[in-house]
Amino acid sequence: MPKLQGQCYCGAVRFQIPTPLNLVGNCHCMSCQRAHGAPFATNATLRTEQLEILSGEQFIKTVKYIYRDNHERAPADSGRHFCSECGSRLFNNWPDAPLVSVWLSNIEDLPEITPMNVNVATKRPWVFLADDAEQYETFPFDLPARLKSIIDDVG
Repeated sequence: MPKLQGQCYCGAVRFQIPTPLNLVGNCHCMSCQRAHGAPFATNATLRTEQLEILSGEQFIKTVKYIYRDNHERAPADSGRHFCSECGSRLFNNWPDAPLVSVWLSNIEDLPEITPMNVNVATKRPWVFLADDAEQYETFPFDLPARLKSIIDDVG
């Protein structure tokens, strides 16, 4: 299976993920906007063991989620991971599931993708979406089934 290579801004952390990318999305929630300093964050969700850290694991640091809607902390086993040398966001791990969401801005030679757009209710008004892209006001109703299919896919 072909692999996509990625790295942080300074190159201290290098990693790879498999193709094809099955669940790719632009998240327009306020937490992603603030955490990335951008109008949305584009990620691919995959099983935790599919993310292979090639070098720089010692530079990966974690901050815990805080849900901005109610200012509560997320479950203890979830977090946003970044490079401690340059501050690049790398991936998030999912609470209570063996999944990670890898930020695709760090992938080199990314193939053409058409991400779905989630949380468009909080999308910035100056961001325009592709007409053919899936769009959801919040999270898609079938997201749990999509995530389960990733967890169950051993191939």
